[in-house]
Parts: sequence; C-alpha cells; structure tokens
Amino acid sequence: MSSIREPRGSKTKLKTNSSSSSSSSSSSCSSRPCSSSIDGGAAAAALPAAAAALLFGECWLPFFKLYDSDFVQKGPLDHFSSFFREKLWREGRKVGFLEGVICFQNAPLLRQACAGVLTEKGLCRIFPPVLGHEHRPVSFTFAAAAAVPAPVARLARIHELLLHLIATKTQQQQQQQQQPGAVAALFAVGKRHHPDPQNDAAKSLEAARAACEELLQLLSSSETEGRRTFLYSSEAELLRSQRVLLHLGNHLLEFVDFVYWQCRGSYCAALCAILKRGELDLGTLLPPRPEGCAALSLSERLLLELKARAAAKYPDSLVSCTGAVLANEKLLSVLVKVLLLRTHAHSSQQVHSALSCLDLWLQLLAARGLPLPPNFDFAFFRSALELVLSSDLYPVVTKGLWLVYRNLPILDGEQLQQLLGALCLRRLALRLLLHWAWLVRRAFILLLLYRLVEGMRRVIARVTGSELTFSQQQQQQQQQQQGRRVALSTEEAVVVDGYSVLVQLMKALGMDELLPAAAVSAAAAAAAQFHKGNATYAGAPATPATAAAAAAAAAAAAAGTDPAPDAKQTAPGPSPAAAAGPAAAAVAAAAAAAAPQQQQQQQQLFEGDVDAPELQAYRKLAVAEFKKEIEHYKAWVAAGALSLPMMVIPSAPLDANTDVPLEGWQ
Repeated sequence: MSSIREPRGSKTKLKTNSSSSSSSSSSSCSSRPCSSSIDGGAAAAALPAAAAALLFGECWLPFFKLYDSDFVQKGPLDHFSSFFREKLWREGRKVGFLEGVICFQNAPLLRQACAGVLTEKGLCRIFPPVLGHEHRPVSFTFAAAAAVPAPVARLARIHELLLHLIATKTQQQQQQQQQPGAVAALFAVGKRHHPDPQNDAAKSLEAARAACEELLQLLSSSETEGRRTFLYSSEAELLRSQRVLLHLGNHLLEFVDFVYWQCRGSYCAALCAILKRGELDLGTLLPPRPEGCAALSLSERLLLELKARAAAKYPDSLVSCTGAVLANEKLLSVLVKVLLLRTHAHSSQQVHSALSCLDLWLQLLAARGLPLPPNFDFAFFRSALELVLSSDLYPVVTKGLWLVYRNLPILDGEQLQQLLGALCLRRLALRLLLHWAWLVRRAFILLLLYRLVEGMRRVIARVTGSELTFSQQQQQQQQQQQGRRVALSTEEAVVVDGYSVLVQLMKALGMDELLPAAAVSAAAAAAAQFHKGNATYAGAPATPATAAAAAAAAAAAAAGTDPAPDAKQTAPGPSPAAAAGPAAAAVAAAAAAAAPQQQQQQQQLFEGDVDAPELQAYRKLAVAEFKKEIEHYKAWVAAGALSLPMMVIPSAPLDANTDVPLEGWQ
C-alpha cells in the first residue's frame, strides 16, 4: 500500500496530479522533495520531517504489475523503468492520483541451470517421457449445415480475435527487445516529441478492450426468462455451442497472464459469466439464495456498516449503495435515524456530511415523485433539524437552512406547518434573520423569498386569476381585483399563514410589505375559509382582530341572533346584545372589555424582541441585505421564475486559515 503523509503545521499542500522520477522509485509533492521506499510489495512516499506525519492518501501498487511487460520499458545501460499512475484513496473516497516511475538498475541475470546426471562426458540432461494428448483444433467458423445461434458464432469470432491480439502483442514486445538500448532510447525521445497517432500498441489495446466489452455483453444476454441461455433448434446445435463456450473458457483461463494488463479484469469477469451459463448446466455450483433472504442480509449489513462509521467517514461507494437501497422507500426512516444518531451536533464536518447524505436521499424520492413514506418518523427528523438550526456554529445552521431550502416540496401540509411555520418562522425567524453571521442571514433570506414569498405569489395567482410580476401597472390592476371562491390545499394555507408572520416581521424591522395588500387579503380570506372547514388544522393563532370578531360572534350566539354586518354595527340604535337580555349583555360587556386589552397587548407571531440593544447592529445589516435580495427576486420573477436559484454553502468554515473580506462575498 502506498501512502503520502504531510507533516503537521506545514502549509505545503501535496499535489494530487504530478510526477517525478528517482533512481529507485518516485512520488511527488508541490515544493519539497519526497523520499520513497519499497517494502514487501508496498510503496510509501513521505515528506522528510521530524514531526509526526499527516496521512493524505493511500493506494495499492502490486509488484507483479510493475514487472508486467506492458509497463516495463528498457532504457539505455540496461536500465528498466516502469511508469505507474494509481488513484489515491482515503477512507473510501478518491482524493487524487499518484504518478511515478520506478527504475530497476543492475538487475541480476537469471539463467536456468542444466538438470541431469554428472558423467564422464559431463552433465547429461535427463528427458523424462512426455505424455501428450490429442489436440483438436478450435473451430471459429461454422458451415450452414452445422449452424449455431448468431450470438454463439459471434463468441467464436471474438475468441479468434483475442488470440490474434495476443500474438500481435508478443510480436511487438519481441521487436522492442531486439532493438539496441541506444536505438530504443532514440525512438522513445522521438515518440515523446512527435507522437504517432497510428500507434500499433495503442490500437491493439483499444481493440482488446472493445472485444472484452462485447464478450461480456454477449455472455450476459439471454433469450429466456428463467435461465441465462440462448434458444437452440436441436441437440446437436446445443452441443456445438457448449464446445464453443468450453474452448472460450479454456482460453480465458490459460491466457489471463499474457493478455494486456488493462483487460485482465474483463477476462476474469467473462470466465465467471461462462460458468453461470445455462448451456453448461454445471451442477457443482450452489444455487443463488432466495431474493428476499439476500435483500434482507444486504440491508442488515448496510445498516451495520452505517452504524459503525461516523457520518464524515462514509465512502462514496457506501453513499451510492444507500441510494440504491432506497428503491424501497420505507427504509428511509431507519437510514435517517442511523445517520443522525451517529452525527455529532457540534462537529461542522460531520453535520455537513450527514445533511449532504440526507439531501441525496430526499432528492432521490423527489425525482421519483414520491412523498415521505408513511412510516417516516417526522417528529425525530424535526427535532434533529431544530437542534441544527438552534446551534451556535454558523456552518451548521447554514447547512440546515440549505437542506430545508432544497427539500420543502417533498413535505405535506402538516409537516410543512411544523417545519416551516412553527419552527423556522414562529420560533427561529428573528434569530436567523438577525444572526451575527452574514452567511446565515443570506441563507434564511433566500429561504423566505424563493420558498415562502414565491409560494404566496402563486397562491395569489390562483386566487385572483392573474400572475403577479411586480410591475406598477399590474399592481394597480391587482388592487382593483377581487378574490375568487377557490378551495385552498393544506400546503397553500400553511404558506398564507407563514406569509402573515413574515409581513409582521418586516413591519417590525421597518420594511414595507412585498406583495399587494388587496391580493394578500384575498388569499387570507380563502385561507380563513379553509380553516373554518378544517377543524383539525393547527394553523396560525388568533390575531387581535380575529379574537374580537370571535367574541362578538359568541355574544351574538348567546343572544340567539346572527352577527350583524359591519354597516349595521355602525348604525345608531340599541345594542342587539343589550336588547337580548342580561346574560347576553354580560357576555358583550366582557368581550368589549377584553378587546382594548388585546389591542394594548399586541400579539406577536414570532418569538424574540426586535428592539433588543444587542441586535441593532445586525438589524441594519439584515435590512440592507433583505432589500438587496428583494431586487434580485423581482428580477428573477420578471425573467420567468424558471429554476430555483442555487444556495451555495462552503464545505469548510470561511475563517479556517483564510483572511476573506466580507464585503467581497456579499
């Protein structure tokens, strides 16, 4: 295994794509020389430093690959060099490449000594008897009378092509070995400066790769549903096809050490595919496990692997495997629990990796048009997001807002009310909007504009029948329009309630309402009709105006009369409650006494004090940033509002050994 290590405290960064050469072996770094050593089939490259080294990446470099004839090149003075380029891995993730040239000098000359008996004539060899066997030539072409299926005939032709390519490779190597060292070095320099596009070796390698890919495709194909086999018209045709497959398998087994290095993996895969063919019907192979048992076993192993690792150390292959497992969307709940319970809330790196993985799962469901599964534990998910958004670490809060921003459409009405309405708006709106970190403020402003305000704009377009584009003439027409009788969905009602919280927050900060008041009132009336017909909906709490109206309605109900319209309430005359009797008069008096008190104690729809002294500096910054993003939002709407703007979140903290002026990031 090859590894690269960097000394602690050093600012020198190792390049992930570089090369150098050495007399024995080589690796590369950006500014300091690297020493390398070879021990037991592993090459290690480390920076010379007395301090402890920091692992950058690892790779496996087998010796038999370095000695392979496809990589070894002969140079002057009988020196042999082998070029390698391997991927660097760290914790299952590819972090770069390692390139180098290993030079073999003064290689010992090995010669087979004679084996025999020492006699008076000298050493005499002993030739043991050799038992031969009858050799049958392999048939690559078939006459019309001895026909086989077309895929089997193609397999025979690919077999012939592979033999031809191996012979071509052997001839090319012999020609290179017969050249003197100086001539070979001269040709190598000429090819380096003037590359030949018609290189025979490169052509042979590409042809071998293409033949192996076609071979794997043919061996994986089938004309039946139950078994991997072709259809045959007679038993003789089946026997001829079996002979073709056996000859091909014998070739793959015997020549795997002589084929191009890049094709050895395909040779092994093709040999396994031949053993699984239905034509051979090998009874020594065990049948596959039942599909249900195999899926259960794989799911258990996957969950145990997720549980054993921290979220920041998930390999890319493991994350891709979890995405494939979500073909059964009911596994989402247990995956989320295992992931979040293994994530430390005070580690920015772990939270960043965990929320990125969670976003991948939710996006996979959204791409398939599926909501959250019915067994999904949304209460656990909400509590985890509440912990993230309430954190004191701004990268953690920003990543949580990024997750909410991207995945709001997958939530249903009740889930949207709990996450967006109750958590993000009523409880944490002031904290997030007046946060000390500009990155958090900007992320929350984008969430408000492109999710909440945009949703309210579409609700208004559905209620009024005309789309709002923020032009002055269109706003004047919107003021004169009246709302239609439209039944809102639960999600639309949540958006209307959330927008009312945003309007109150903007007014508390001294900002004007973004959407026309008349259009907002029409949407609010439709939302009120929804709340009236849905008694189980836990929406927005009652405002002072709605509380006074409810008290008046209660008084009218106690009097046994209908609540009077506003025009009749302003008309002079005796009060209906007073004319109804002393009980109704008492209820009306209590409601009249409660109304001024409720107006005095104005109900605030969000938590926090806008006028707190410690928030005034951030209040000015937040208002300026909000107004700037509003202009961008209006331009986005005028352009057609086609795609959701991307919220870019840095994967590392901005203050990690970096001096960045904040004005340049606005």
